Amino acid sequence: MNNELEVLFKNENLKNQISEHLINHWKYLNIRKYCEKDDAIKFFIDNEKTKIDFVDSIEKELFPLGGKTILDVGCGKGGVLISCALRGAKAVGFDIDEEEVKIAKLRAKAYGIEHNVSIFIGNAENMPFSDNSFNVVIATSVFEHVKNLKKVIKEMVRVTKLGGFCCTTTPNPLFPREAHYKVFYIPYLPKKIGKIYLIIRGVHSDFFMKNVMYPYPSVSKIEKIFRKNGMDVQNITEKNILKKFTDPNSIRDKRIKAIIRCLKKIRVNKFIANLIVYFHFYPSVHLVAKKIKQIKDGYV
Repeated sequence: MNNELEVLFKNENLKNQISEHLINHWKYLNIRKYCEKDDAIKFFIDNEKTKIDFVDSIEKELFPLGGKTILDVGCGKGGVLISCALRGAKAVGFDIDEEEVKIAKLRAKAYGIEHNVSIFIGNAENMPFSDNSFNVVIATSVFEHVKNLKKVIKEMVRVTKLGGFCCTTTPNPLFPREAHYKVFYIPYLPKKIGKIYLIIRGVHSDFFMKNVMYPYPSVSKIEKIFRKNGMDVQNITEKNILKKFTDPNSIRDKRIKAIIRCLKKIRVNKFIANLIVYFHFYPSVHLVAKKIKQIKDGYV
């Protein structure tokens, strides 16, 4: 992980561009917590670590990425894309945000992996690729921003090779937190009321109203669309929850590890894990969908 972030620590120009972009974003949201350069970089590094962990999980669940073709839908500043390329994948990514695409290209250049990476401005509803082009298609924190979820998933499946995978993460609407403002939020609170609530919380609701599709698409809805398009779906988040509640030693956070050890001692750990899974009570979901059949009459 440290090797993947090493270039950022050494490249002041890159740090300045990333921090400036983040600071402008937080000012736009009126969230002052990350409006200093050092705080913005710390936030960025923490966020990058989660992306590296995500790519680690892809390799763990699927296969080593070396030599594979990868598409990152909504690649943002390129964290997932670059992590894949550094592992030897032929990586392609696109995003609608011109500034983020610019930063992603600068990062690829700083790592000296331009030959292995292609990054451009694009739209997830119309991908300029042939059918069956990629071994893995990735979309992290994308589905809550798209107007036509069915079309985006259909496109993701179309460009995935038969036997290949779509890997996604997205916020969970059942969890009481607005993922972009990082504040408590009542699940399924109507968007217009949510706007008033966010204003009361002292933030700008403009981004929420224009760029966030709320309620976020549910876990079951996403799974259903993938299955209709010939995919076999696994909920990796729920699989990991069940594992961690059974084996607390697999948890990094010391406080959570201690809590689950206590639950295990009184033999309620599996019961609580099953409740969390049954009610989908977790902040975000990671799904892996395998393309098991080609839809002859087109994707739906």
